[in-house]
Amino acid sequence: MYRIPCQLEGEEQAALFRWAQFQSGKYPELDLMFHIPNGGKRGKAEAARFKAEGVKAGVPDIFFPKAKWIETKRPDGGFDNRFYCGLFVEMKRISGGTVSAEQDRWLEELRRAGYAAEVARGWEAAAAIILDYIEGRYTPIYKTKAEKEAKACL
Repeated sequence: MYRIPCQLEGEEQAALFRWAQFQSGKYPELDLMFHIPNGGKRGKAEAARFKAEGVKAGVPDIFFPKAKWIETKRPDGGFDNRFYCGLFVEMKRISGGTVSAEQDRWLEELRRAGYAAEVARGWEAAAAIILDYIEGRYTPIYKTKAEKEAKACL
């Protein structure tokens, strides 16, 4: 039986940016979204140069620098208002690919600093997160290790 191979993370990311370009007529703010080239395999010399220039392990792949007020309805009927400084997205393949400890730590710290920060498995999941954020429907999906541990203590 032949299986269709899962797209690589870079291919998923390229598809996301093609989608963003196509959608930028309706959502011009998508032109602000960009890739942070922290990942990838490099030789020792290039890796040392990148590290000296400020590249850090675990930083999410994509940043959408658009501040946003999001109002969400609570189960009790009340509302929560939350201000986000922008949205970070860590891209993963649809199947496979794990969130490293460094990536999880960055996601947690970025949330504490006032950013929305998510993990998306595939370009379509990333596009859905970004649209929810733009249209004011965003609620955090990915649970960091610290958030899981805090919930377990309750």
